[in-house]
Amino acid sequence: EFFESECKWKSLWAKQNALVVEEVKHMEIVVDKTKCVGSALCTAIAPGAFKVSEEDGKSMVYNIEGEPVSELQRAVAACPTQALSWKKEPENK
Repeated sequence: EFFESECKWKSLWAKQNALVVEEVKHMEIVVDKTKCVGSALCTAIAPGAFKVSEEDGKSMVYNIEGEPVSELQRAVAACPTQALSWKKEPENK
């Protein structure tokens, strides 16, 4: 019984995760440079997607596909100044 419920839970999680990944394909992460203080917390959480610009010392997205969606979400949520946000990409992009 436990094994069966665990398998159902894992199957549901996999389906939900696939939906999140599919939705994120049409999204981008925006860095509000007026809010960013260069704490680099996002680069610590998701180094494959974020880096600190040598130009202004603030975070920038350089490869949104460089990290799993879960890590991108953690980085956005962890930003101490809420400088990171999700934005839907234009349809004609």
